[in-house]
Amino acid sequence: TVEASSIRFLVDGKPLKPIVNQTDTVTTVEAQAPLFKANTVHTNTMVFADSAGATFTHSWSYTVANYPTIPPEYSIASVDPSKRGFKARVHQMDINRNPGTGVAPNAERQLAGGYVDPATGQPYPNSADPAGADANGYYTEADVINWNQDGPGTGAGHFVDDHAVPGIGPNNANTTDRFVVSIETILQLKAGPYRFGVNSDDGFRLSAGRDPGDVTGLQLGSAGDRIATDTYCDFVVVSDGFYPFRLMWWETDNGASCEFFVIDLATGLRTLIKDDKGKTPILAFRASPARRPHLSKAL
Repeated sequence: TVEASSIRFLVDGKPLKPIVNQTDTVTTVEAQAPLFKANTVHTNTMVFADSAGATFTHSWSYTVANYPTIPPEYSIASVDPSKRGFKARVHQMDINRNPGTGVAPNAERQLAGGYVDPATGQPYPNSADPAGADANGYYTEADVINWNQDGPGTGAGHFVDDHAVPGIGPNNANTTDRFVVSIETILQLKAGPYRFGVNSDDGFRLSAGRDPGDVTGLQLGSAGDRIATDTYCDFVVVSDGFYPFRLMWWETDNGASCEFFVIDLATGLRTLIKDDKGKTPILAFRASPARRPHLSKAL
């Protein structure tokens, strides 16, 4: 058996303090490495002895993935602490987005009113229910993003107590298909690595930009049409600050749901963004007195 006291773990020749657990004949070793730069090569080395006195050394090398880095200049000076949560702009059409219902550029085109009805020469009207939206067409979500087209009492993904999608659902005389949502917020983040997650049906694009409505922000993750499935988005924040984020999510047909969460890197536990009582709470704000020029539509 492995002698726990003999275990040494090194990264690039520098020792780390390992956490060792032994259960019967299985020995588990954990060690926290420093944050490595993207595209760099490193070597791990494990040294240990067994109860018979034999010593073993194993080394292996790897290349760090090319993860996105959110630059300090994306940070904004302040937020309105009285306006927590998210704001969302919703667009729904009576026809499918074509060519290709499940691609992000066509979802952006729908949000921008870029699909024109040949019978009228005008953009197809937005058939989402306007009740609850402000003068600029934004709905307020003061809670978490845990949405389902079938409204409260339904479930999809990892979290219970799903909410109705603003402008979509029982009060909408149209169907619950062919809609796109731009979910915008400002997150308070510390410097360091993050793993965000989106469980969506259908697709999404998550980005960080110079403003919550920036359609050309740095892409952190995306997916096309699918059933409710996870996509993880790894990235690094260079310095503490308030950072604008945009989650563009769309529905083509059948079921529709969306969860936006963060994963604790040490434990793997999920916490919905803005859930102050979760394992990894992240504050979200829907308004700021500081606004910057940005691209708000992509036709």
